[in-house]
Amino acid sequence: MTATPPERLRLAEEVLNSRFAITKFKTGYSLDEVDEFLDVIVAMLKSPAAIDEVLQTLSATRFSETNWRDGYQCDQVDAFIENLMAQLRTPSVSDFQYMIHPLLIETPRLQLREMTAQDLPALKAILQDDETMAAYEGAFDDEMVQTWFETILTSYRDNRFGMWAVILRETGEMIGQCGPTRQQILGQDVIEIGYLFNRAHWHQGFAIEAAHACRHFAFDQLNQSRVYAQVRDTNIASMNVAIRMGMTVRGRFDKEYRGVVMPHFAFALDRPEGHNPAPQRG
Repeated sequence: MTATPPERLRLAEEVLNSRFAITKFKTGYSLDEVDEFLDVIVAMLKSPAAIDEVLQTLSATRFSETNWRDGYQCDQVDAFIENLMAQLRTPSVSDFQYMIHPLLIETPRLQLREMTAQDLPALKAILQDDETMAAYEGAFDDEMVQTWFETILTSYRDNRFGMWAVILRETGEMIGQCGPTRQQILGQDVIEIGYLFNRAHWHQGFAIEAAHACRHFAFDQLNQSRVYAQVRDTNIASMNVAIRMGMTVRGRFDKEYRGVVMPHFAFALDRPEGHNPAPQRG
């Protein structure tokens, strides 16, 4: 089965979370008709339906008007649909085809692939655990999880890579996230290998197995001469992963997050001499 592109999933979430002002005693659009219509659009965006088919459905739909009953404010609904159609016509949604298979990397025990909306429950299990998120000053709320997820989808769209879902091959469950991301470290734009795993799967070597694979991806596919890992100075477990990747400390810097100044180490590893990037497919 072909995975739904992240940009379409993002638009589906945007439609799902849309809100409109309610009119009283003046013309509006039927609440039930608009809600049912948006549910159809969400289903179409998450399915293999062609973009032209979604656009045709959006442009052809008309809603009953209300006068004495509650309705949605007409101009808000119309503007939302027009904006959605404009986004669907952009090349990133309508024409973009992934150059890399959705299943990006396989290791002896793991698979790394792009994250989708179906992975949100597993992502929440990671980000909403206090102990797992100690380096981030505690568990995330739902809004913070959504922002994190949308940042990942944006990275897929803009960079063709990002934090990937880490799947345990034996069970098919998502046990963590790991991948290359663009970061500012020590005043430079760099590629960082990030990793964050469900606490139930700590101390089994999964983080280092995934991080090693991502390190090779950065050297081979992204043609990086150096990769980084930024680690809070209290996060001993993450430091150990960086060290086992062969990284050494190159500097120290502070980050402010959730109102707290957090000292960090900048770990890095240079591409070994004689290590040539993999040839790129045209």
